[in-house]
Amino acid sequence: MSEEVIYYPFVIHFHQPIGQLERILERVYRQSYELWLRNFERHPEIKFTVHFSGCLLEWINEKHSDYIDRLKELAGYGQLEFIGGGFYEPVLTIIPDEDKLAQIRLFSSYLKETFGSEPAGCWLAERVWEPSLAKPLAEAGLKYVLIDDCHFRMAGYQEEETFHAYFTEEQGQRLSVFPINERLRYLMLWEPQERSIEYLNRAVKPGEDRIVVYITDAEKYGEWTDPAWAEAWLDKYLSMVERTPWIVSLHLGEYLRAHSPKGLVYLPSAAYDKMVEWSGGHFRNFFTKYPESNNMHKKMLYVREKIKEAEAIAEKSGSSTKLLKKAWMELYKGQCNDPYWHGLFGGVYLPNLRQVIYQHLIQAEMAVDQALEHVMGAKKRIRVVERDFDYDGRLELLLESQSLNIYIEPDDGGNIFELDYKGKVAHNFASTLTRRREAYQDSWAQKPSVDWYRRTILRDHLLRPGLTLKAFLDVEPFFDQGDFTTQKFEHEVFESGKEVKVRLFRLGNEWSKGYGRPLLVTKTISVPLDSATLSVEYEVKNVGREPLELRFAPESTVIPPVVFEYVPDQKELSEYPCKIVGTKTVETNIMAEGIEETAKEFFIMDKFHDVAIKVGWSEPTELWFGPLKARAQTEKEPMPMYQGTIIMPIFRMELPPNGIQSFHMKFSIKEGMHE
Repeated sequence: MSEEVIYYPFVIHFHQPIGQLERILERVYRQSYELWLRNFERHPEIKFTVHFSGCLLEWINEKHSDYIDRLKELAGYGQLEFIGGGFYEPVLTIIPDEDKLAQIRLFSSYLKETFGSEPAGCWLAERVWEPSLAKPLAEAGLKYVLIDDCHFRMAGYQEEETFHAYFTEEQGQRLSVFPINERLRYLMLWEPQERSIEYLNRAVKPGEDRIVVYITDAEKYGEWTDPAWAEAWLDKYLSMVERTPWIVSLHLGEYLRAHSPKGLVYLPSAAYDKMVEWSGGHFRNFFTKYPESNNMHKKMLYVREKIKEAEAIAEKSGSSTKLLKKAWMELYKGQCNDPYWHGLFGGVYLPNLRQVIYQHLIQAEMAVDQALEHVMGAKKRIRVVERDFDYDGRLELLLESQSLNIYIEPDDGGNIFELDYKGKVAHNFASTLTRRREAYQDSWAQKPSVDWYRRTILRDHLLRPGLTLKAFLDVEPFFDQGDFTTQKFEHEVFESGKEVKVRLFRLGNEWSKGYGRPLLVTKTISVPLDSATLSVEYEVKNVGREPLELRFAPESTVIPPVVFEYVPDQKELSEYPCKIVGTKTVETNIMAEGIEETAKEFFIMDKFHDVAIKVGWSEPTELWFGPLKARAQTEKEPMPMYQGTIIMPIFRMELPPNGIQSFHMKFSIKEGMHE
């Protein structure tokens, strides 16, 4: 057309992760989401394209159904257009194609049922794009997708060329692409309103159907900024747009119905500019940077395999698949993206978000077990799986009893890196986080501690004489004089009726003299079929010619289900009492640190979920304990974040040549232990 206009879709993204704390949901709703609704209603001439994640819409519908009613009314007037995507906000590139289609279709059906029409467009969680996505998006019935204009720049396009829609395709499946304007994202709210209007004016070119797409996180207005100031800024800006005749407010679908995309593009894998920076160029790099993220992702894929296997068995036997449908829904919830990555704040650092991923994946497993029990009867043996669970080229051992999953990594110190409880509370007590260097920490005056091994269960140390608890928690160099913490243990598996034993053994060395003095460490993990316990028998043998004096310290870091943000306040802390039992009983909590000289048991209780974990050992001995805290950036400032409680009994050993010392440990998980 010959008019000098710019087409201006205004897109807002609303999302809160599964597992978000209730008080945060209410605060964001009050400070940000209500702000947007007021502005929708205040500016009826402006058309808005909105994306709400399915999990957030479910919460709003449950807690604030009037909000949904008002959205319906605006959609009925034609002011709002809804965008689809994955229901539980997965990063689509990291889940199987079958799940991409299922999540998208689930959300499209929900939007149609709730608001009366199916979406034409797709919102990409964290705006992560890979070229192969075009095919499943088109197959799901979607017509367009929003992709950051940095993808276009990577492909050699100039800014002028990003003021158009394009086509892309994969295996003959075609999809329209709208570039998201980066410059406008940085102008809006951070600069005077006139700057954004001026930028739009510069994009106008007679004779061209140019379009500039603005997108924003809803929380930018009101949650990340002062609500009153953000609302006033936005109200003034929208009024200016309404008074500017050459700015045409419209929906993305409306634009496509009136104008043809300019041509064909093939865009590289990427995301928005900051995500590219944080991930090192590719979103999947988060799986290599954070083993905790990789653990969740590979757990999701493993559980998915179990659902597919159970479906095949149920189909063959003609059994009901109702429980397996529940398993699929739990799996989809476990694909919610937020805990799988970390940028400037949150993500994998937040234990409440990690634990809810495990909660849903474990509940999916439990549904599978129940479905198979209907077909094959009650489980009579512990399932033992030896596979490369995390795809690092080394085999892990997965032990699955009726009550627990115990995942062991023989090649990494013989540690237990996952301890799933399958009860009323579905929880991974090993879902801790190891402290790592982050680029943003370089500007901090005080650098945080960085761990050299992953904080899990049964990390075996030989502590140097004179080491203090503070030095240990701060990861002082060379505190460990052995080579057992991260090195390979050989292993054997013994299955006998209703119990499985895994014997892990390593011929290593003690290095306090500057040369290796050989030491054989054996730990035998025993798992019963029908109780939420595991036992560990340790044997430490001096196989050298010199006598050895050792401080042998098996370290275990465990985390209860948490319902607080970062670290607990005093009221929240009262929900997590701890108890040390030995020659005396000591009451403490998950944030306390200390040393007890003659301890035999350590309890962590979670009153909120009514579940507790107890770690005990065969003889009273010195115990070190303390919180694992990772300091990370938040939306406002760096904060310490609770990542688990370290429990480390220390066994003093005097071993002559061929001398042996043994002890055992036991881990128990029970419900109702705080009563």
